[in-house]
Amino acid sequence: MKVCHVISVHTAKDDRIFYSECLSLVNAGYTVFEIAPNVPDEVCNGIHIYGTKILHNIRN
Repeated sequence: MKVCHVISVHTAKDDRIFYSECLSLVNAGYTVFEIAPNVPDEVCNGIHIYGTKILHNIRN
């Protein structure tokens, strides 16, 4: 099973999200993807992290 965690406020490796949620899911056999602002794409501890730019004002 696959899980995608979209982060808008915290950092990609925030302890509460990265270790408590994502890493626990990987250890349970899930494929985990994380989409986070302003981070490089990487695979860390089996978690696929994809960075995206933050849009501060979508009207401009």
